[in-house]
Amino acid sequence: MKNHDSMNSKVRVAFPQDVANRLDRLTDDADTDARNELVDFIAHRVFYPVLMVDRTGPHRAMIEQVQAAARAKIDRLRSYGSAAEVIDSFERDLRSGPAQDITSELKLLQLPVSDDLRDDFERKARELGFEPDSLLSSLRSNPEKGM
Repeated sequence: MKNHDSMNSKVRVAFPQDVANRLDRLTDDADTDARNELVDFIAHRVFYPVLMVDRTGPHRAMIEQVQAAARAKIDRLRSYGSAAEVIDSFERDLRSGPAQDITSELKLLQLPVSDDLRDDFERKARELGFEPDSLLSSLRSNPEKGM
């Protein structure tokens, strides 16, 4: 027969702080997954088609410019710490002057633009548990939550 003292030496009790730390890690992992999914969604639908365009022809300089902007935007999106920041950035870019200039060039080149996937992006954000409209108003009223 085994000694009972040696059997119970491996029992570990989870204290509330341990549980809270694990939940925080799970929440952080879920938000990181959501952020990555949103970035990939935008990159595949808008930016990768831009990066695949042949840089020859009469619009070579414009193509190089929009490709550089696409690379920079992908890097910026990947640097954000949360899905909320990606959502906020996407929505801001729909209204910003520099983004509007790039959008005009993309349309001239007959390439996809962020405006074209706004509804799909918002649907994707909702599938991941975010409400883009309410999130944006809370970010505006409390800028510390944003960036």
